[in-house]
Amino acid sequence: MFNELINASDEMNAVSSVENFKIGFRLGVKMMCNSLFYDNNEEFRD
Repeated sequence: MFNELINASDEMNAVSSVENFKIGFRLGVKMMCNSLFYDNNEEFRD
């Protein structure tokens, strides 16, 4: 029974880690896009 608890805890941590990675990746992409575009989103910055 203790091993089942440990396995369930490991699985929850793995799912949480993947979700946190997704959130961080999306935030990073948004930051990169914001740094590449002007406020009007029509032209790239030099």
